[in-house]
Amino acid sequence: MGEPEEIDVSGLFGTLVPFKNGKLIRRWATLLKKEHFFYSLGTYKDCDIRIRGYRSVEPYHCRLRYDTGSGVVMIQDCSSVTGTWVNGVAVSLPDGAYLQHNDKIALGPPLLPTSRSASSASRPA
Repeated sequence: MGEPEEIDVSGLFGTLVPFKNGKLIRRWATLLKKEHFFYSLGTYKDCDIRIRGYRSVEPYHCRLRYDTGSGVVMIQDCSSVTGTWVNGVAVSLPDGAYLQHNDKIALGPPLLPTSRSASSASRPA
């Protein structure tokens, strides 16, 4: 086995690491590149990040957006029935929510205690 490959993180705005029931399910992460700045997530074949095998994930479930000027990352639910959640809080429609380092995103009801909604109205510090 060789050494782990070095990754140049300067061109990234984040990574998605898949967990299920609090346990890591894959040893790799999806790299979110600044040059792409918009990602759709869902089961549909045209989604940028296709998620299969989970009943709570819908065809066009949510989207991630990176603002190149401010460096802010937002998540927006695409009117999914099961919802999009950040750290146990439902993402409000149509506002979305700002994301920070190490936020936990759930597509469908999370295992964490939940609150009603997270809104982009007050950006976290």
